[in-house]
Amino acid sequence: MDYRFFTVEDATKAPRQWPPCAYGLLKHYRDTFNDRDLLGLEAAWFVDTDSALHLDVIEALSKMAQDLNMDALCISEKGLGQPATFRQLLSRHGLQVAPSILMQGAQPGLYCAFSDSPDTRLFSAYCIPIRTKPEQLDFEGKLAVGGIPLYRGEGRRRYQSRRANWDCSDFSELARHFFGHGFHSRAGGNFVGTVQAQILHQGYVDQPTVSLSESADVCAYYATDKHRREEGGVIFKIDTTALLQRGPVYDSLATLKQSFPWLLGEFYDVIVKVMRALDSGRNNVRASGALLERCHLESRRRVESFGGGQTFGPAVDWSKVLSPTALEKLAERGISTVELDTINGEFEAFWLIALGKMTGMDTIHADTGLSESADLSRAYFVAFDQVRLKLKEAWRLNQFSKHNHPGWDLSPYVTKTIRDKEFFCGGDVSGECILEAIVVDQIGRQKAVIANPRAREA
Repeated sequence: MDYRFFTVEDATKAPRQWPPCAYGLLKHYRDTFNDRDLLGLEAAWFVDTDSALHLDVIEALSKMAQDLNMDALCISEKGLGQPATFRQLLSRHGLQVAPSILMQGAQPGLYCAFSDSPDTRLFSAYCIPIRTKPEQLDFEGKLAVGGIPLYRGEGRRRYQSRRANWDCSDFSELARHFFGHGFHSRAGGNFVGTVQAQILHQGYVDQPTVSLSESADVCAYYATDKHRREEGGVIFKIDTTALLQRGPVYDSLATLKQSFPWLLGEFYDVIVKVMRALDSGRNNVRASGALLERCHLESRRRVESFGGGQTFGPAVDWSKVLSPTALEKLAERGISTVELDTINGEFEAFWLIALGKMTGMDTIHADTGLSESADLSRAYFVAFDQVRLKLKEAWRLNQFSKHNHPGWDLSPYVTKTIRDKEFFCGGDVSGECILEAIVVDQIGRQKAVIANPRAREA
């Protein structure tokens, strides 16, 4: 029946002197969803309530599970029998509550620490899965390739900071200023382009990079101060090939897709529709960001509670998640609960990976019938967690600033990345890399184009 009994002896006592420091029972289970073997702690006894000792024993059991080629050691509160230690274990693994995992292997009529109904072939268990193999996390950002122009918007005629300053009488003078001086990064040094560095820059924590976009419309939004500057602004067109010759450029959308290969299909299209419906066509993600934050929190609650989906729990009641006004705006743009369910499904997949409940993805190609498997990385989640405190500090400092957008500052930056289609330079942008300056009116319509003579000379 794949049971194992273990004892932990006290090194200060004679061998096999009873009682030991700890002893207990382990059992082999299966996670058929991820095709992996699990070692579950069925019951444990400890000589005292010392949580440090308990955690040392759990570490030893994890190594035992690794030697047995188990993917994870699963600890339930019932099986551990030490509430204080269980809370410490949750905190150590960045969990608020024990997630649910689909398991198989309980024996009918026998005690099971993971199910009150061991007669069922498949059951959902609330436990902490401790991975026995170290995660191979790749935090490298995805490098951009040439072929498409990039843009940057600017509409402030006067500006002063430690890194850059200008005082221009009109947009023509502003264009000439940047033709001559280029764009300076927010901080000195070289931008490393990692996931952490990209997230920090998006969260207004100064990094040695200049933010660009492949979308002229997004840059018009920034250049006109969200279409509020009556005189308009300037969109600068960048020669990507010339820029790449001077240093690396990182593609935030490609970096996101590298972490979430399934994310940018139907989900991307639905997100764009939601933005247009809630943000009044102005690309201001305050309203859509608030909606996505609620979806993000609700999906995590569902995944932690019962694993998400509708097999082990109810469908999302959107009337309780969103306000009547938000639902009405979405309906006016033809967005039904079907599309909202799509968003929730993607966020649930997001949390299934983040909480270690989904570890791989199989893709079957309809045209050939061939399939391929890929591991799903938690790199983005780990990176976000590593910079969370810095983001929170920046959020507090900027909470009354126009640059502080609720909906992404303390939640994953999926919304902003999708909206801005952002690229990050490895440092400053030389004026010779600017092809031209496009002067636009308040709503982003082109008024004039000013060519950069230095670009032709470069």
